[in-house]
Amino acid sequence: MEGELASHQPYLVVGSTADLAAPVEPQPPRVPPTVSNRKRKENARKSKVEKPKKRCTPFNPPGRRTRTDEGASSATTTTAPALALSAPPASTMEVGASCSQPNASQGPEIADLIPNFKDHISYRILSGDEREDFRTHNHTKKLVTWVCAPFISEAVSRVGLMPLVTSSYNAIDSYLLRAFVERWHPTTCTFHLPVRKMTITLNDVSTLIGLPVVGRAVASNRLRQSNTWGKTYVAKMLGVYPDSEAMGAGERTLKLGWLHRTFGKITARDCEMKKLYATRAYLLYLLGCTIFVDKTGSLVSIEWLQFLENVDTIGEYAWGTACLCFLYRALSKASKATTAQLNGYLTLFQAWIYEHFPSFNPTFRPQFEGYLANRWVYPKNSTTSVERARHLRLMLDELKPDEVIWDPYFELRDRFPMPESAWFSGMLCCLDFLQPHHPDRVLRQFSRVQQLYQLS
Repeated sequence: MEGELASHQPYLVVGSTADLAAPVEPQPPRVPPTVSNRKRKENARKSKVEKPKKRCTPFNPPGRRTRTDEGASSATTTTAPALALSAPPASTMEVGASCSQPNASQGPEIADLIPNFKDHISYRILSGDEREDFRTHNHTKKLVTWVCAPFISEAVSRVGLMPLVTSSYNAIDSYLLRAFVERWHPTTCTFHLPVRKMTITLNDVSTLIGLPVVGRAVASNRLRQSNTWGKTYVAKMLGVYPDSEAMGAGERTLKLGWLHRTFGKITARDCEMKKLYATRAYLLYLLGCTIFVDKTGSLVSIEWLQFLENVDTIGEYAWGTACLCFLYRALSKASKATTAQLNGYLTLFQAWIYEHFPSFNPTFRPQFEGYLANRWVYPKNSTTSVERARHLRLMLDELKPDEVIWDPYFELRDRFPMPESAWFSGMLCCLDFLQPHHPDRVLRQFSRVQQLYQLS
């Protein structure tokens, strides 16, 4: 009898010695289900419909689709590997292969990893729709028309913005920049190339154009807007109440031509207040023609005036950081298929290409003054055609690691030291918008070894 009772004791999984000492409570006898309960459960099982599991499907652009015997388009589907349980899928592209070659990988292999890829210009190109009209906004030529008075030139040098006058390119190769814009990824703010990621860093800003990347952030909330607020604020900062023809739509921008006509004739003989207003006006003009170029080409936002109120503290701001953040944002907008314009400080963008990619750089100037952007003799005119755009795209598709100069400043560190903020990893700020800056993604640009993250 005792043996029979022992055989009916519940099974206990022992995890420790404490479990052995704990008494086992007897379980209540199982109540058999009634007939009505059995019928209810059987009906529930019959009516239950299993939902199909959602699977990640690889991106299948038109160039990779195959034709069936009936002439219908069909795509080969593969199951995405389980995260951290199996190895990632092997790429179909060999090292050094070109996306223009047959059977080469085009676009992301797992489309769900980049949900906004259909909005990217590369998706449109893979679909066979070429972006013919692409406009780049570069207005550094307007700096030549305003001959500064000596007191203005001295103020520009004192605040650290003179490289914008001496290093800016008057001509921009729009189709060269266009080829790199097609490789820009807004999420990581990097160029996705066959040799892996590269980007413009704070180290490039400091070395190429010499703008300060350490200091106070050029950040603030958007200025309030009212019917007469813009004109009142301009009158306070520049001493002249502008008319409606001097301002753009919404009274939040000023015309560059109006600034030149109004303050371009002030000399050292004028009173101190007029010279202060002229200095602020030229600095606003300089920023609107270089690092903060908008898509209109003739306007500049009056929001930059709040950083020019005290001329003695203008040099405390990290203008190079704001320049890079503004350019990141412009590249992200230009990479969309619905955008056909690029603004920002394009001299920095083009000089960065010249330094890192020898196959695209022009004539080299051994002896130069100023910063590294001045050692390139940029072409005054460049070919603008769809054929050249496709040729440049093909050159990037076939790019090899040995065709890239990863750290072109390595031997020039005695003349151009690396700034303290070069290794900053976080969010860059300009006004009220942020952009990611992660130099750990492009360690090869700092003469370091880039380690790849592996799933384990």
